[in-house]
Amino acid sequence: MIGLFVGPTFVYNLIDPQRSDAIDSTRSAIDLAKMKILKVRGDIVLNVKKNYYSYLFAKENSAKRNELVNKFQSKLEKAIYFFSAGQRPGLDVSKAEVDLADART
Repeated sequence: MIGLFVGPTFVYNLIDPQRSDAIDSTRSAIDLAKMKILKVRGDIVLNVKKNYYSYLFAKENSAKRNELVNKFQSKLEKAIYFFSAGQRPGLDVSKAEVDLADART
C-alpha cells in the first residue's frame, strides 16, 4: 500500500533558529546588565568607604594639629615668661614663635 497525498501542506518548526538567537542575545544582555549593576554597586561601596576613612583621617589629623598648636602656644608663653624673668635668652622666644607658626600652617 502506497499512500500519496496531493495538496497544500503546512510545516510548523518546533525550533525557530532566529527566535532562539534573539532569546539568547536578550538573555546575554540581561546578564551583562546584572554584571554592570554589581560593578556599579561595588564601585559605590568602595567610594563610600574611601571617603569615610578619608574623613576619619582628616578628623584625627585636625585633632592632632590642634594639640600641637596648643603645646607650642604654651611653650611660647613659658619662653616669654622665662625671658622676661631673665632666665632664658631671646633666641628661645624666637624659636618658640617659629615652632608655633609652623604648627599653625
